Amino acid sequence: MTDVEANGTGTGRRGILTGNRDAAGRGSFIGNPTGLGMLAFATTLFVLSLYTVNTRHVAEPNAVLGLSLFTGGLATFMAGMWHFPRGNGYGAAVFTMYGTFWMSYGLFFIPSTGIMGSYTEGQFRSAVGIYFMAWMMVTVILGIASIRRHITWILFFGFLTFTFLLLGVSNFSTKSGLPKAAGAFGIITSLIAYYHALSKLLEGDYAPFGLPLGRIGGPSQRY
Repeated sequence: MTDVEANGTGTGRRGILTGNRDAAGRGSFIGNPTGLGMLAFATTLFVLSLYTVNTRHVAEPNAVLGLSLFTGGLATFMAGMWHFPRGNGYGAAVFTMYGTFWMSYGLFFIPSTGIMGSYTEGQFRSAVGIYFMAWMMVTVILGIASIRRHITWILFFGFLTFTFLLLGVSNFSTKSGLPKAAGAFGIITSLIAYYHALSKLLEGDYAPFGLPLGRIGGPSQRY
């Protein structure tokens, strides 16, 4: 089975890279980190979204701190770093940015940072709302760049955009239904990310089956 990446690089039998080159023209044996990045992002967002919809009467998301710093944060960030030597600037931008998102989000829950204590309750909600709106803008930009890659990316960024939008608006408003709507969109987004991760993990000669991503572009745009 041949896997053509965003930069047109292929993997031959047994997953050996046949055309991937670094900046110096040397062959690269770094595996595709997309599966790792999507799996880490999906797991963190899934847990946070369950907390947001008050699953099992959980009303505070503080327990997501560990996932935010290490799974969604560090693992996703590392996936982005591993895309650089593969020559995939798009993958590097996506996973590096969202890795920093999760790490920065986790800082809100650490009292010693003094972030929450610097605001009144109303000011803090407004600050967090602006924070989520900024990440919605980042997601829109990355979503536009995903056009002609594959449908799974487009769906992922589309639902993630609405997730950030609703998270931002819910901090500006006191309507109780908005956080749950954000959580619902977050759950859908995480399931799409899980599907994407599984699809990438099933690539290779020894996978029992494959999952389509709905590719749109040509070989040089596949990712």
